[in-house]
Amino acid sequence: MTNFIAPCGPPFELRKCGYFMDRAGFFHARHIASEVFVLILGDKGTLCVEQNGQPYEIGHNQFILLRPGFEHLHKPGAGDVAYYWCHFHVPQYRMGEIDPDIDKDCVIIPETGDLRQPNRVLMRFKQLLDAGARDAYTDYIKHYALTMLLLEISADFVGKGESVDASHKQIPEIIQWIHSRYSQHLSVTQVAAMFNYHPGYLSSIFKKYTGMTLLEYIIHIKIDTAKHMLLASDSPIKRIAREVGFTDEKYFMKVFKRLEGISPSQFRHAFSRR
Repeated sequence: MTNFIAPCGPPFELRKCGYFMDRAGFFHARHIASEVFVLILGDKGTLCVEQNGQPYEIGHNQFILLRPGFEHLHKPGAGDVAYYWCHFHVPQYRMGEIDPDIDKDCVIIPETGDLRQPNRVLMRFKQLLDAGARDAYTDYIKHYALTMLLLEISADFVGKGESVDASHKQIPEIIQWIHSRYSQHLSVTQVAAMFNYHPGYLSSIFKKYTGMTLLEYIIHIKIDTAKHMLLASDSPIKRIAREVGFTDEKYFMKVFKRLEGISPSQFRHAFSRR
């Protein structure tokens, strides 16, 4: 698959961004973007897109990067459709395969794909919408918010774990299992038993793959999900704490502040403009 590859230096330039919702039958006429990339992240329904005659279907937590100079067409999908979008400009980039020797400090995003950790990317997109709506003294606030979003997608795609031994290929499966059960009370012993590992050994190889121990990863997944829920809903903090697997609201708030430096309510109010 062809990848968008751009060096991390000056921030990427945000032109505009938003969240689109419409009933079935949405249609965007054929057009060519002369100098901007268009990033689309599906939220609800299915968006049918063509890029230079190649059809794509973008669903929930799937993304596509539309390239400048290519003809684009958006067609009706099945049912209602909603998605996040942004237009951005970058002066220096290339499209192609990854070269580990020269692409170490680059944003690397495939033309289309599924997000492995969607809550982190959705949180960044909401922060970008907040930055775009602010009447700030400098546009660099929104440009850096865009750059953080693209780096988050890049991290989701590139990931870690290249040095993990081939016998540890079960780690991605364990990660998916944790993501599907973040609302439960998960312990290292429970996860290790589920996949026939010794708890200490699993935590050790998990750190090689993710940079965090297994317990740290479980907690980060819960807090990242809570951050997304804080920005996406008006649910009380007590309810959010319960939905991400914390039975004690005060303990949830303590963990949240330790990891984020601010309380859940402060985090919610910090990114309220959209």
